[in-house]
Amino acid sequence: MNLLDLDKVCDYVNENVIDFHQHRIGSLEGLKLEKLLTKNPYLFKAKHIMTAGELVSGLLEAFL
Repeated sequence: MNLLDLDKVCDYVNENVIDFHQHRIGSLEGLKLEKLLTKNPYLFKAKHIMTAGELVSGLLEAFL
């Protein structure tokens, strides 16, 4: 098994981390509540979520 060259890994991450975060921010900017609500809300009932804020927060975390 080949060992990882950590310098190459660091270089790759440094080159691509900005694109990763820009893509993530772009997906959040275009996100609508309707899309979040397509997730299965029954899974969140099992987590004992009591408020709408907790539901939206949980759905957003699941989206990310």
